[in-house]
Amino acid sequence: MADTWQTFKDFGANPVLILYAVGMSFFSMMLTVAQMMIVKYGSAAQKAMADVLRPIFIWIFFMSVRVYDYETDKYDYEEEFSPLQLGGYAIIIAGVLVYNEIVVLPFWKFDKNTAIAIEKREQAQRYDNSTSLL
Repeated sequence: MADTWQTFKDFGANPVLILYAVGMSFFSMMLTVAQMMIVKYGSAAQKAMADVLRPIFIWIFFMSVRVYDYETDKYDYEEEFSPLQLGGYAIIIAGVLVYNEIVVLPFWKFDKNTAIAIEKREQAQRYDNSTSLL
């Protein structure tokens, strides 16, 4: 649960947190504007890819920023690099690429029901119907 009073106490104890909060709000606004522009000029698949890439930037940011730890009374890195997290993230990215048909897998009939394959079947069917009328 959010504790507003504790938040203000934390801001008073460490004014850098105010800068982080303002920066987070600004970057959230910029992300929303960027997503609207992507959908306006691009496609939903491109927006989905942008959504998937957001956590990697957040992860890199928190691996590079030191945060004050009250228990040890010193600044330390909050996040640590984990190959397992990176591997899981790579699987998620691969899934989004395949789901949005950015990457089409040509085996195990993964390419059977893509938008391109369906369009080719419909064109072939229209061609067959038009030639049968002659």
